[in-house]
Amino acid sequence: MKRWRSRVTVEGLDRAPHRAFMRAMGLDDDAIAKPMIAWSA
Repeated sequence: MKRWRSRVTVEGLDRAPHRAFMRAMGLDDDAIAKPMIAWSA
């Protein structure tokens, strides 16, 4: 299975601060587990 680039942000012990910030923004574990897709104009 292809690994999403967004997984770099949330997987691993060293990414705990990133996950904490995402939870503070209101994301739950299910939302964090989904692929994160961004678009900029």
